[in-house]
Amino acid sequence: MQTNLLTFSLEGVAPRLDAPGERRLAGDPQFRIWNLERAADGRVASGVWETTPGKWRSIYAGKWEFCTIVSGSLTITEDDQEPVVYRVGDSFVIRDGFQGTWEAEEITRKHYVVHLAAPA
Repeated sequence: MQTNLLTFSLEGVAPRLDAPGERRLAGDPQFRIWNLERAADGRVASGVWETTPGKWRSIYAGKWEFCTIVSGSLTITEDDQEPVVYRVGDSFVIRDGFQGTWEAEEITRKHYVVHLAAPA
């Protein structure tokens, strides 16, 4: 019987590997992403994301994200704003339209829920 309750577990799930590419500003950040759940329409996804140290540019266009840091820390700086440091246990939302930088000084992991805007 299928259940509508999902417990996050990385056991037996291979991560997707990614990197910021041309958005990289410092270091060599490498991402591991475990997409654990996706809504049938593809517009909501949740899972676990991890980065190695580095700094990169980020632009949220058509995307909203809720995050909780579960290990390490991130410094996120929105353009023309003061940096904000998020540590283990901190939760935050990045709204559609965000433009700025993310920086990790250590391996950092977060849980996330992403909502994508409807396709135009």
